[in-house]
Amino acid sequence: MFSAWTLGSRIVLTLVVCQWWMDIYRHVHSELFGARMCLIRMRQQLHFFISQAAAARK
Repeated sequence: MFSAWTLGSRIVLTLVVCQWWMDIYRHVHSELFGARMCLIRMRQQLHFFISQAAAARK
């Protein structure tokens, strides 16, 4: 009985830890994805400004 209870609590603990890690991973991944999209958008704006400045200089 005691060994089964220990095994059960260990399985539950493992599942909780796995779920926790998945949540952290998902959060970090979405943060990184958002940062990457922001960088891409900033780079596009920079290219746009450079092309505008080049067109204005002509």
